[in-house]
Amino acid sequence: MSEIRYPKVVFQIVTMGNIPPHFAVAASVIIQFELGVEAKIAEAIGLPNPDGCFLPDKRAYENRAIHRYLTGLKPEGARLLVITDAAIYSQEANSYVHGSSDFCLPRKGSVTIVSVLLAAMGLGEARENVDKFYNCVFATILHEMGHAGNLAHCDDAGCVMQSGAKKYPAELPPAYCQTCSVRLHSYLDILNRYADYERLTDKEKVKWYQEYIQFARVKR
Repeated sequence: MSEIRYPKVVFQIVTMGNIPPHFAVAASVIIQFELGVEAKIAEAIGLPNPDGCFLPDKRAYENRAIHRYLTGLKPEGARLLVITDAAIYSQEANSYVHGSSDFCLPRKGSVTIVSVLLAAMGLGEARENVDKFYNCVFATILHEMGHAGNLAHCDDAGCVMQSGAKKYPAELPPAYCQTCSVRLHSYLDILNRYADYERLTDKEKVKWYQEYIQFARVKR
């Protein structure tokens, strides 16, 4: 019987819609730098069929519906970051959202989606400032990737995990605070060790499960 192996943490970056390829390249660099995990650029995809996903009155795709669509496309266990130029609307929150993310489970994987269009809307005239525009977009990417790693919102003014009600300063390069960075890397380490789960002793499996549950139970 062949040995069961689970992949190390790798995020696949997918552009959806009319997104220039350099967005994916830049996202892969910042993910590898800030999260310390591998990020691979996958083939671009088109926007889904509007039936069942698109809200004509909002001119946006419904958040949960597009998550279900993307989950159906990805292989089991894959961790996707989808960058799109489409507007995303959450019927649960009754508002447009910059992005959203599933909690990254060991075997299920996750889908993180970020709207470049909405991430930069709050900049106003500052959208003409290229540095501020990219800072805003990539701060949103790191914010949603943080949620995938079970990070909650943070009160640190210099952390990308600030609540959506606050604005991360567009003048600052996107980054996590020390507390959020340590917690996120700890969880990613737990996911990485799951790749060797079948090789662990029973005692080591119990220890791994206890560490995983400790993170999974924390309300985001």
